Amino acid sequence: MHMKDHEEVTQSGDNKSFCDHCGSFFTTHKELFLHKIQIRQESKKPTSIFKTVGEFYCPICNVKCSRMCALQKHMKNKHSGDDSDMMHCSEPGCAYKTRTKDGMKNHVEKVHLGIRWPCDQCKFVGAYKADLKRHVKIVHDGFALHCDQCDFRSPHKYVLEKHRDTAHSLVIK
Repeated sequence: MHMKDHEEVTQSGDNKSFCDHCGSFFTTHKELFLHKIQIRQESKKPTSIFKTVGEFYCPICNVKCSRMCALQKHMKNKHSGDDSDMMHCSEPGCAYKTRTKDGMKNHVEKVHLGIRWPCDQCKFVGAYKADLKRHVKIVHDGFALHCDQCDFRSPHKYVLEKHRDTAHSLVIK
């Protein structure tokens, strides 16, 4: 199955969405949309599994997510089309909107209040609290995965696997 085979979507009389290619029925258009994402991911699989680890692409804006749950969250927050649950920034002239309280809190702290998160062990300054936590964990606590063939380090297994696949794979002509 290829993504192009899933482009045609029709609505049946009982308000269920179905895929014209495989005939699967879905109770919501969102479920059909996630089905199309899965088909797209399957059609993009290269011969090496490492190249697909941590690569999930939004079919609308092509943003890359490291996990399917992150892509689903992105789809809900950015492309659901229903703005009824959106929170709008109260600062005059600011057009920022989000569906999450944390998103609004982070936006206000970073953009309007200028809050930054300095490391107390070095000169690093994070834009978000999560940036500082990640920095401390990797740099000062030494939590990182190491490549067994070079000095490359990463806190994420999928990044290390992708590195190994691209930097140390054998090229056979």
